[in-house]
Amino acid sequence: TLTGPELELEDFVSPDNFKINIPALLNPGLYELNIQSKCGLQLCECSVTIYLSPCLTAEVCTDYCQGSTWSRFNATLIQDMEFYNGQLIVAGLFSTIGREELPVNNIAAWDGNIWVALEGGGLNNKVNDLEIHDGILYAGGEFTEAGGIAADKIAAWDGSSWSALSHGGINGNFTNVDALLSTSGGLIVGGKFTSVGDPALIATNIAAWNPGNGWAKMGSNLDGPVFALTLFQGKIVAGGRFGNIPGGFNNIATWNGE
Repeated sequence: TLTGPELELEDFVSPDNFKINIPALLNPGLYELNIQSKCGLQLCECSVTIYLSPCLTAEVCTDYCQGSTWSRFNATLIQDMEFYNGQLIVAGLFSTIGREELPVNNIAAWDGNIWVALEGGGLNNKVNDLEIHDGILYAGGEFTEAGGIAADKIAAWDGSSWSALSHGGINGNFTNVDALLSTSGGLIVGGKFTSVGDPALIATNIAAWNPGNGWAKMGSNLDGPVFALTLFQGKIVAGGRFGNIPGGFNNIATWNGE
């Protein structure tokens, strides 16, 4: 079934692999696609929510609240935002931003009135997370350059220029950073990787970094990617897709610091 503004459709398909062709959605708003399948006595359900933007441009809209109304600025994909040095830093996957389509590279700053490119330039691929640690803004993602310099999946911005991490970044070609967390013990980095730094330190999907000592392992590592990090009751909590074995972590775990 597909339901939404002035729309309600229902259809059936024969058992086999199938492809769903969604008709053109004419009215802005939320649509919900519900799929049901049955294998023997097992009933499986899947629900997908689709938002049709009222934007007049081909870009996806990102909105910010101002009083009782929402204002629009265009960007393809926003992954994270941080307030830094009096500006809202917005990062993700986009090459222009704002109604004026300001050229940028996956990161930009909003000063409350206009969009500006970051001093020092942007990043050459998707940014997944931003974090402020010891007064420096860190970006993690899928990029290999920041401000035109080599920076493997993680980089630091001091408000005027980018720099790669001392002691090296994330090693490997098919790797990425998905989560960053500032702690008293250093910057915690989570994602999909098997080693960090130069010389390489074996660390699977999570590691700690600080400017003085460089990279450090966190226990026996995690056997799948880490997508989220936070602090709760003084402990680091990691969430992702790991530990899916009997007696395992089942995708979430806390770090006791040992």
